[in-house]
Amino acid sequence: MQKNWGKLLLLSVTALTVSAQSIKEQAKQLGIDDLNLHIGSKFANLQGSPDRATKYSLTAALESKITLTNDLKFLSYVGFRYETGSSRVDFNEKRYTPSSKLVYDYAYMNYNLFDIIDLQAGALDNTDSRATSSLVNSYVSFLGVRQRIKVGMGPLKLDLVATQAMPYNDDLNDNFGVVEEGTPKFYSEIANIGLDIKGAKLNAKVGHYAYEQLSSSVAYNDRYYGNSVTGSDEFNSSYDYNFKGWIYGGSADFSITNYLNVRPEFEMVKNDEADQGKNEGRYTTIRFESEIRDHKVFMTLGNFAVESDTAPSFYNKSIYKNDYEGNFVTFKIENPEDLTTTIKFTDRKAQNTKAGSDRYLQDEKVYSISLRKSYDIF
Repeated sequence: MQKNWGKLLLLSVTALTVSAQSIKEQAKQLGIDDLNLHIGSKFANLQGSPDRATKYSLTAALESKITLTNDLKFLSYVGFRYETGSSRVDFNEKRYTPSSKLVYDYAYMNYNLFDIIDLQAGALDNTDSRATSSLVNSYVSFLGVRQRIKVGMGPLKLDLVATQAMPYNDDLNDNFGVVEEGTPKFYSEIANIGLDIKGAKLNAKVGHYAYEQLSSSVAYNDRYYGNSVTGSDEFNSSYDYNFKGWIYGGSADFSITNYLNVRPEFEMVKNDEADQGKNEGRYTTIRFESEIRDHKVFMTLGNFAVESDTAPSFYNKSIYKNDYEGNFVTFKIENPEDLTTTIKFTDRKAQNTKAGSDRYLQDEKVYSISLRKSYDIF
């Protein structure tokens, strides 16, 4: 009897293994190159005066790369986020209110031409630092098109990126109801130059950006996030300045030893359409990377100062907030089982450069800890 159970167990394991291999083979035949599941949880606490908030979120997302033809691929990162928590604020009660909804970082088609040109269309990836700016349009996907040319000449690499997009108002639908008025537009052209030399990688970045026809509902939202805005509600609000300017940046990667890499980085932005004292922003960071017992360890120190009208706040979800200056530190550990733990502390001080305006912004301290587990399905 025990021998029969043993044989049955062996047959079951063999069948499952063959079945898993068969599914993977069928997925490859369908063109699914990569399919990964990411599950993450995050706890964040904001301490301000008078604003205070506590938020817990759970996110499940699928990252995929599908080959449609030899030169055409579909890439996406989509999922669902559940949030709960509490908040207490003086202005704009929706500002820190938890919300649960479908989320996506990107979902677009990529056509590769002659191995050096990429043509992209769809919900573009604005987490890519070479195609975006952390001070202008970061971590908020835009519906549009992007052209990219990559050229390598020995140690020298050139990456040219142009974007034409329509920023969306979807987040506002949760806060104010659907508001349709015109078609917001965004344009950018960015050149990245890289140089690989022994023990170091040097990178430089210069670009131009512009926003046009931004809606009054977005402007009304941004009065609470640092921008200079005229108007009293989401139907008659408008930005005091247009947004058209320049982006400059640079970074370097140094291998100090076999166990220590150092990456300093900076970026600056200037809005030519706003007054002096309201139109510039910058950040500087330095990241240390090492490996301890098969665990990758990262520590990042940063400093930033962003004036009120460098870019519309609504379309930038980085920690570099308009009309704030401050410091932050991030500690991250990646273990061999694809579990990532991130601890972050940010200390922001409101600059309140808009003379005579309401003080919507206050000094803030934000603490957060997040866990993220990744599974390679195919």
